[in-house]
Amino acid sequence: MTVSFRDPSGPTHYAAPAYYPGVYEASKAQIINVDTGVELGGFDFGPILVPFLTVSGQVLDAEGQGAPSRCQVLLRPVSGGSEERIARYSAQTGEFVFPEVAPGKYQLLAYAAGATTIGTASRQLELTENNATGLQLQLEPPFAVQGRATLQGGTLPLGAVQVNLLPTTPKAAAASPALVEDDGTFTIPLVGHDRYRIVVTSNQPNIYLKSVSAGGKPQPGHWIDWTFGGPRQMGVLLGNDGGRLEATFNGDSGPAENVYVVLVPADMEKLAGSTLMVGQAGMVRQNSVTQSAGMVQMGAFRMANIPPGDYLAYAFGIGISDGDSDPAMLADPAWVPFYKGPATPVRIEPNAQAHIALSILPLP
Repeated sequence: MTVSFRDPSGPTHYAAPAYYPGVYEASKAQIINVDTGVELGGFDFGPILVPFLTVSGQVLDAEGQGAPSRCQVLLRPVSGGSEERIARYSAQTGEFVFPEVAPGKYQLLAYAAGATTIGTASRQLELTENNATGLQLQLEPPFAVQGRATLQGGTLPLGAVQVNLLPTTPKAAAASPALVEDDGTFTIPLVGHDRYRIVVTSNQPNIYLKSVSAGGKPQPGHWIDWTFGGPRQMGVLLGNDGGRLEATFNGDSGPAENVYVVLVPADMEKLAGSTLMVGQAGMVRQNSVTQSAGMVQMGAFRMANIPPGDYLAYAFGIGISDGDSDPAMLADPAWVPFYKGPATPVRIEPNAQAHIALSILPLP
């Protein structure tokens, strides 16, 4: 909400989202407990008028001498309430600026991935009433992570498992998948200050990722956060009783260019910190002149390495008009509570294959 202007730079204040008892950060909100049959009053609060602030500074290379030519600087809110922002960045000077930032706690991150410079930098930032200017972010070179994989109740098959770290930040440098050696060890280079999703692939249909640890401590879901450093040793526990899914598609697939099948845990409490399973369906383009351009015929879809359990299955079609849509969004569980399309329940039994029929739905 814009409430005043300062010519020529634009709005000077922002009506922040408010939480009881009158704070703009969710982490500082107070809980109100309402018992059955009880009426409570006096919990008055409203939008908070806060000033826009400026965050600016400079990115330096690992030697502290120059600026990386290819770099992105991000401002990531810690407790939600606003989206991640990308700074205006000068490749000549390394200077960056975020105008019109609402107060709050943020992570300030820099990622450089050029022909001669690869590095990351991070710092925590809390904005209250004053601008944050003159900040310096000095890049640190990537580090290597040493890992060990173990198979629950069995011995790892030789050359059958790969481990990969997928960075949260778009366009951040990422290493190639690491092959697990005969003794269960693996090494992933090019790890920087970021939050990573751990992905395990295997040429065996029953192996899947059960849990992740860093420095011997269990991690939430299948994620490890190295934004501000931490142990450079990780462990992955694998299951060997995974199931398989075969799906067919009801009716005409329509003009979809790509179809993705998504498995969502039926227990919504398991969504927090999780990553949804996404697979792309195989298609055969119809050549008949009687068919409209872009029509495709769906073949049977197969997915393996699925942890046993109850799921909700969706099939989403991405057409030509959805060219800007990123299929990676389907792995993010944030869309699930708001999607109104019908789901198909499916149970994945250990070391077994399930069969379902799916209707192709519009993107969430």
